Amino acid sequence: MQNDSVVDTTMTSPDAEPGRALSREWVFPVALPGWHLQLLSELTACCAVMDHFEPSFRALLEPELQWIHRLSGMEWPPADEGLSPAKMRRYLVKQRIVSQHYLVDTLLAELQIGKALNDKLFANLKSVTVLAALALTHINFQQGIMHDNTIEEALRNVRLFVDNRRDLMIKALSAVNFLQPIQQLLIAIREQRDQYSKNKKVVINTTALEALLNRLYQARRKDRKVGARSPGEKPKSRLEWHTELWIDDVTRIKILSEVSLRQGRYKARNWQIEEERSASHVVQTALVIGAQTGSMDIQARFLQCRSVAQSLSKRAQMLPANLAVATPEQIRRFVLALLKYAPAEGPHPAYWWLLQIVLGMSGQERERLPVWRAPSIKRSTAGHVFSKKLEYLNGNGVWLVSDGVWLQRFIEVANSRVHQELNRFLPPVTLFLWLPLPTWTSRLLETGLWSSFKAAELDEALKSANHRAGTQLTRRQLQTYLMSWLLREGVDSAIVGILSGKTAQQCSPMAYSHVHQEQIIRIWTRYLAELGMEITAPSLQSSQAGQAVGSRFYPDLVHFKGLLTQYQHYLSSQVVAAQQGHVSLVQYHNLLVRHCLLILNLSTAARPVTEMYGRRQDYCLDLRLIRLTDKEARAVSSARMVPLSELAIQQLRIWEKHLDFLSRLRKPIYTVLAQAAREALDNRGALLFWGEAGDERGTLEIQPLAPSNMDLHFDSLFPFPSNWHRHAVRSHLLELQVQSDLIDALLGHEAMGFEYSHPCSGAPISDLYQLVEILDRWHQSLGLEVLPGWKTR
Repeated sequence: MQNDSVVDTTMTSPDAEPGRALSREWVFPVALPGWHLQLLSELTACCAVMDHFEPSFRALLEPELQWIHRLSGMEWPPADEGLSPAKMRRYLVKQRIVSQHYLVDTLLAELQIGKALNDKLFANLKSVTVLAALALTHINFQQGIMHDNTIEEALRNVRLFVDNRRDLMIKALSAVNFLQPIQQLLIAIREQRDQYSKNKKVVINTTALEALLNRLYQARRKDRKVGARSPGEKPKSRLEWHTELWIDDVTRIKILSEVSLRQGRYKARNWQIEEERSASHVVQTALVIGAQTGSMDIQARFLQCRSVAQSLSKRAQMLPANLAVATPEQIRRFVLALLKYAPAEGPHPAYWWLLQIVLGMSGQERERLPVWRAPSIKRSTAGHVFSKKLEYLNGNGVWLVSDGVWLQRFIEVANSRVHQELNRFLPPVTLFLWLPLPTWTSRLLETGLWSSFKAAELDEALKSANHRAGTQLTRRQLQTYLMSWLLREGVDSAIVGILSGKTAQQCSPMAYSHVHQEQIIRIWTRYLAELGMEITAPSLQSSQAGQAVGSRFYPDLVHFKGLLTQYQHYLSSQVVAAQQGHVSLVQYHNLLVRHCLLILNLSTAARPVTEMYGRRQDYCLDLRLIRLTDKEARAVSSARMVPLSELAIQQLRIWEKHLDFLSRLRKPIYTVLAQAAREALDNRGALLFWGEAGDERGTLEIQPLAPSNMDLHFDSLFPFPSNWHRHAVRSHLLELQVQSDLIDALLGHEAMGFEYSHPCSGAPISDLYQLVEILDRWHQSLGLEVLPGWKTR
């Protein structure tokens, strides 16, 4: 790649270029003047690393390198003394402003663990990410875009690298040569993502980095070639609008249409023709316009409306108006047309299309499924996978046996890297699930292998079936129908993941649920029945009775109730001991913290994080709501609102009285404890905290809640990992067949923008109050009770 970019070096001010002033405010926050020199030093270090990069890659970032060079010649406020980068990062966390200063936190990130192995890799990743983020942010600011999730996700990679929380991501990136041209670099990152395709976090992290660099390449490459759209370059679409309806004298609705301008010679590929058949060539958007006070950028408003529409709740995605989703009536007519005209014997392309609807996977994915031909299905010993001799059976496949055809799903949960702490509580086996397939499936397997057809034969069969059924279904619509049906029927997320062939890393609800096989098979057979498919060989279903997939950490009700009874018997003895003076105030305080956690955990199913349950301002007892911030914050808050159970409200009232009592302590030994209580009451400190002995003189120290110390405080009486309650709550709600979207909303498994408390969600938060009554009954059946506060003698 030739370096034909032109950089204007005559600018006297670093902020003379449009958008640079906003970039400078983003990198050097006005509220933190004492940090500016340190941040400039970090930027300069990133520039030094780029000196070793390939020249064409460095040319894409030349405007940022020149801008940082000009910043170095300016005068800056004096630096704060005694503040290291690590202390600065801790300050951002303590003040809860990390989400406002993502780039600052990334610039200050320093590798603490594995320097000998990963120092060079970290320097390359940090420099590339920071400078590319600066470049894209500058471009965004010029276009009036203030937030960009791609940039935030890429910067987050660097911060996760420092915290050593993505060991597989580090391993994947260590195989990438950052010093090659950007096109080859993008290919290398994509290859590593494909290699780790089964690990959800590696895929997300590498995709964020690739998206950042690809957008940089596309934006700057175009600028370097032509500067902007060349006079001969024709736009691909034209925006047209007309007034459809006047609401009153000043308010009207405009219908905006994006019309394709496919002019000149154009030859579409086969796959493009097929995909475009499922989409409208004219995209229309309704725009409500009031009294206009000046010129309006219709294009910007149009893009804004489309962006909002795309982020609306997933509950609207199953409406018939979505042309990408086939309706049940269309599928039924299509299936009937295929079955009616397919031959009674021998392979035929019609069966190929039918199987695509049933399995919900592409032809390539289906052809990769191995076929095992045997008199009967081979089954491993209950609780164990196959040994090395039959290790090839540990996976997904199809069994062709004497009594029918079966789809084998191999569901691995116990070895999930996402839930390592739960391995000792999960079964030592993963689950083999056998799903019956229609009888005609055997016609595609007469030779013991999948029958193959020419592309022309498949296209002709699809065209003929569409003609007879009066439909225009595409390959994509047939492939995605299983998923759309499961979502339309409100099937639980864990079962959706199992039936669609996901792993526990790709679908975390699978590892958080205890799902009985009978429930999965019942949904599967109902799906086939609605398609009009005939299935036989029910004998194997009875042999699977009683087995389950997912987290066996959730114990049966009798055993769980027994554990809680022993635990609460111990609590009662401690209350009596405290009244008699045999338990110190600090010991009882920690006991009360632990019990508050237990009740809140079984009410909200929150993730165990540092400063769990936030501060006092995060809940309202009158509204019976608590705000959970157990996901890492983004530019848009990812907090969710969860209703509180009756038991949780009672325990929080007791806790507030306990904090009030602590805040009025005057003994010197309790000074630290009283200060922490006052800060909690005034919203200046964490709501829950431990009191620990500091040294031999008996001084106290305050420890914020963290998953590590939660385990220490619970192990003696309730020896479960810190996130056991999420498994218990989800499995209990799933067993009662609660709506899947309500369960996901409670556990925070909904995608960003689909939360019940999100402004664009179509679901009222009042729906979540249905869960309170269910959880109240559960707590009552467990015999769970509140723990009273400290009684003064």
